[in-house]
Amino acid sequence: MQTVIMIGQLLLGLSILVAIHEFGHFLAAKAFGMRVDKFFIFFDFGKKKLFSFKKGDTEYGIGWFPLGGYVKIAGMVDESMDKEQLAKPPQPWEFRSKPPCQKLIVMIAGVFMNLILGIFIFSMMSFHYGEKHIPVQNNDPAIVAMEYGKELGFQTGDTLLTVNGTEYQSLKKFNDLYSYNLLLANNIDVEVLRNGEKVIITTPENFLNTVADGGVDKIIQPAYKFSVEKTINNKSGLQADDKIVAINDTSIKYYYEFVDKVQSYKNKSVAISVVRNFDTVVLSKVAIDKNGKVGFYTKDERNTITTSFGFFESFKVGNKKAWYLLKENTLGFISLFKGDVDPRKAIKGPVGIATIYGGVWVWANFWLITGLISLILAFMNLLPIPALDGGHVITVLIEMVTGRPLGFKTMEVIQTIGIVIVFGLIIFSVFNDIIQNFF
Repeated sequence: MQTVIMIGQLLLGLSILVAIHEFGHFLAAKAFGMRVDKFFIFFDFGKKKLFSFKKGDTEYGIGWFPLGGYVKIAGMVDESMDKEQLAKPPQPWEFRSKPPCQKLIVMIAGVFMNLILGIFIFSMMSFHYGEKHIPVQNNDPAIVAMEYGKELGFQTGDTLLTVNGTEYQSLKKFNDLYSYNLLLANNIDVEVLRNGEKVIITTPENFLNTVADGGVDKIIQPAYKFSVEKTINNKSGLQADDKIVAINDTSIKYYYEFVDKVQSYKNKSVAISVVRNFDTVVLSKVAIDKNGKVGFYTKDERNTITTSFGFFESFKVGNKKAWYLLKENTLGFISLFKGDVDPRKAIKGPVGIATIYGGVWVWANFWLITGLISLILAFMNLLPIPALDGGHVITVLIEMVTGRPLGFKTMEVIQTIGIVIVFGLIIFSVFNDIIQNFF
């Protein structure tokens, strides 16, 4: 069932993104009097399609190959490679008959729509959900060292002092540690307090490459105090709002301490001390199951701040978030191009994207990922690769400079090279996803 949900989210997300992108090209072409022969979500290779209908001059449909999509504009050298149409004299409704400035607008319209969609999604999420974060101020600065964090030299229980010269307490929220200022840099000094002594941990040269492999969650996480939100069964004797303070004779302050301790008592019974209504209650012989679980849901006791935004204010917030994420991804791509990041770890194909969506359908998560991918597509489509919008933009700019368009044979070669590059990347990403996720 989880696989079905992942595939469903992937297909819905791609459908939205492709439809919006191609709709941008469609609207711009129509605005300048160009004839649009096809508007397809996904590709109809071999002229095989799942569904189509024709209205006016345009055939609208859904192809069988669920990656990408296209708008076929009359008189344009594109994925269709329609030599028969291009061999005829130019017609006034064709792309090739229009001035370069109009061609340029048509080419960037899809990118513009993806950018607008990303901003719109983040704006509506800000309006609907608000912005919730855990502030650094008034919360415990202790951290839990995760798998990669331990390799770097962090230890669970360390107290964060400074990050690259910036005092930890001056940050607004813990996730600021994972901004591009830290992740895209090398040899960053992180100062912690450990057993009363200051210790400096320096990130290595391959920091970003390793983070791309394991994710930021593998470095450090904030330690937090907890209580019982609700019990799964009544056998333990725990009640909602109980604060666990000890297991047998060991004091418990943070959730990670509780998890570590119960893992050593699998299939055994322990005494759990809790604070309940200001009194300390000892629950004797609480059974720990074979997985090291007691049977309750945890309530995070950290202070949180939720900021609500008005409808118009949310667009300002959404716009800021979108451009911030776009900047992060641009800097990440530059690092990839420079060789700082292994492309096998950074490039995601359909399988990888599906796993990011996850096997549980949570609308907030779905829209967050879809909005982020929309921004990434806007950036990627502007790359000067033939067959992508950026490649078409380059040919139009050449026409604007030279005063004449490139010849059909030249455009045909450029487009063929671009198609080979694009499908080579798709094949690489698919096989890379399979290897990364299943082997």
